[in-house]
Amino acid sequence: MKGLLILLTVFGLFIQNARAQDHEVTQLLLNVEKLAQFREIYSNMLKGYNIVSGGYAGIRDISQGNFGLHRAFMTGLEQVNPSVAGYRKVGETVKMHSVILLEGRKMIRSYYDTGLSRPQELEYFQKIYSNIFNLSLRNLDELLTIVASGALVMSDEE
Repeated sequence: MKGLLILLTVFGLFIQNARAQDHEVTQLLLNVEKLAQFREIYSNMLKGYNIVSGGYAGIRDISQGNFGLHRAFMTGLEQVNPSVAGYRKVGETVKMHSVILLEGRKMIRSYYDTGLSRPQELEYFQKIYSNIFNLSLRNLDELLTIVASGALVMSDEE
């Protein structure tokens, strides 16, 4: 009887152990199933990320191309038209201003050298020559500003 009781106890422990293992096997199968679901979710997330990333890259490339096109257009607007820059009268105007300045200087020097003019007259001629010189330089500066690329740029507001 004692042997039977020991046998029943061992058999009971074996059944309990088998149930515990059965529960662990069931839990293991559930974990494997969850892992498969997580892998599928990860795969879907990765596909979504790749789609969004590709769309973003496409939009970025389009916007950069558009920005480059606008930059090229705006840079082209800053350039002086070659027909204006190479206009023959620009060179003639520069030569004419240099002739005016040289002739004015010669005239003042001749008035000083002859000694026929009074000091007030010489001072008056000097003021006239100085004014002509300053106006001529301003005109040449304005002409070069017009002919130089990028010198005249207006903002959108202007």
